[in-house]
Amino acid sequence: MVNSFLRQGRAITIAQIHAAIAIVLWSAGGWAQGAVHQASRPQSAIKSLTINEQNASELNRLKEYPNLEVLSISCLEDLQALPEAIGELTHLKEFRIENGNGCIMNVRLPKSFGKLHSLQTLVLQGAMVHAPDFAAMPNDVRNLPTGMSQLKNVTELNLSADGLTKVPDFVAGLAGLQTLDLTFNWLSDLPRLLESFAESETG
Repeated sequence: MVNSFLRQGRAITIAQIHAAIAIVLWSAGGWAQGAVHQASRPQSAIKSLTINEQNASELNRLKEYPNLEVLSISCLEDLQALPEAIGELTHLKEFRIENGNGCIMNVRLPKSFGKLHSLQTLVLQGAMVHAPDFAAMPNDVRNLPTGMSQLKNVTELNLSADGLTKVPDFVAGLAGLQTLDLTFNWLSDLPRLLESFAESETG
């Protein structure tokens, strides 16, 4: 408010300054209360969760987030495998592992991952690399369970920067897939994948 008066070249009184300060303080108080309210919500009411080094222990408490719709994981270099409990997040629509800034993750997905039938967006960007230069150590996709073919509602799939030497078999079975990102990999069978998509559309 004070800046508004100054930009307009108008004189302001002490009373107007006090009023402006009061409004700012009241707004800050409201924001603080909102943040406290957000933090105090029960896990069952939370629909979006980001897990990183600061709250990595939440991975062991996924059962406490039954209504989770969005789950993001970033830069957990010591993480070897996702817990089986992730398969119980039946409302999950979006799952992301996005790595950058030199982070190295080589995460194994559990068999229960195929139970995420509500999943629409799956991003595993740099989630299965073995070294900072992923291209130097191609991945044999052993970290992807066979149950991935059950994710029939996935429309967006990102497997970029995973050092893949071939397209995982389950990809061809994702009938609803609209966006596929396989950049920064060592692929040789992409034409066969595209041919299988064409056959599924014409058949």
